[in-house]
Amino acid sequence: MSDDLTKSACLNYLCWEDTDVEAARRLFEENPDITQTDLHSACCVGDVEAVARHLTDDPAAVRRRGGHFDWEPLMYACYSRLFLPDKSTYEVAACLLEHGADPNAHFMWGDQYRFTALCGLFAEGESGPIKYPAHPECARFARLLLEAGADPNDGQALYNTMFTPDDTCLELMLAYGLNAEHRCNWLLQDCQGGELKPHPEQTLRYQLKYAIKAGYRARARLLMDHGATLLNLEGEAPLHKMALLAGEPKIAEDLLAKGAPPAALEGVEAFAAACLAGDEATARAWLAEDPDWMVRTQKAFPELLEGPAERGRESIMRLLVDLGADLHAHRSPLFTAVWHGQMAMVKLLIALGADPTIRDPTHHATPKQWAIYQGDREAIRTYLEQVEDSGMA
Repeated sequence: MSDDLTKSACLNYLCWEDTDVEAARRLFEENPDITQTDLHSACCVGDVEAVARHLTDDPAAVRRRGGHFDWEPLMYACYSRLFLPDKSTYEVAACLLEHGADPNAHFMWGDQYRFTALCGLFAEGESGPIKYPAHPECARFARLLLEAGADPNDGQALYNTMFTPDDTCLELMLAYGLNAEHRCNWLLQDCQGGELKPHPEQTLRYQLKYAIKAGYRARARLLMDHGATLLNLEGEAPLHKMALLAGEPKIAEDLLAKGAPPAALEGVEAFAAACLAGDEATARAWLAEDPDWMVRTQKAFPELLEGPAERGRESIMRLLVDLGADLHAHRSPLFTAVWHGQMAMVKLLIALGADPTIRDPTHHATPKQWAIYQGDREAIRTYLEQVEDSGMA
């Protein structure tokens, strides 16, 4: 019974099974005494009185693993999304910490990625905040753990929250000591699948590269202000070039102002940068000299349309297609627009000729199936069904 409740109540990053808060609520309503007999369930429920009694009776239980995921009690308080009247997972965590809980409690995903108690509070990840929502008291809760000694260099929490423009996680980590010397606390496996080694990349540099790609100018500035390395590194494209090829000339300017080495673009790189920045005059001048520039550019940059689709940059997408971009040269940008909930972009792409019934090359699923998987794309799914029914497909 306790395993069922802890499984249903908590965010599950270990497999594709979804959290089922309603099932957890029913289990507790049918078995309200479960918190009196099982510490890990009490932590999920947020029953601070029961937790205190457990720890008074058995102080060593504060770090004892158990429940469905074989976690320490603090992890269940942080990953639970079962919120009941007069119960508080925050207060449970405070009680656990007072009794000696480890603020750096964690589990390892695939022996490489450290999913900490902090990570459970911020949640999110590649599947987004609907599937993996943050704790409603996330910032306050995170401060509790950080003040208790949680490591602010939390690579997984930072990674999971970098896909949306909210900088709460990053700002808190910086406020509690995250700095330019920290390196990603993941482990990397060599190409032969052998020994796991520490990740060599600086945490702030890693975050900055994604901020550039995503067009998060405020975040990029924040990272630069805190000393993220701007120098060109062996094996990486210069940050200035990254910004230009992401269609982010303003971020490129910020990088130069902060001392990043300038990068000169030529050929397909220069053409791609002009297109993605919306510089129609320059792009058309190139095409007037050689109409094959777009074809060559899409071969060199098969994900050319992904950025505009992800960020809902409709004017850029229109320009790219008008300049000759093929919507089906690579994986259709329609999948990206669906995944990121860009309804206006979905409609635009279909109006521009994107096939709504196409299947992606990896999962062989349609855009509608991507919408269903995301869980919160009901409007997009309905629209795609209407498109199919109308014969536009």
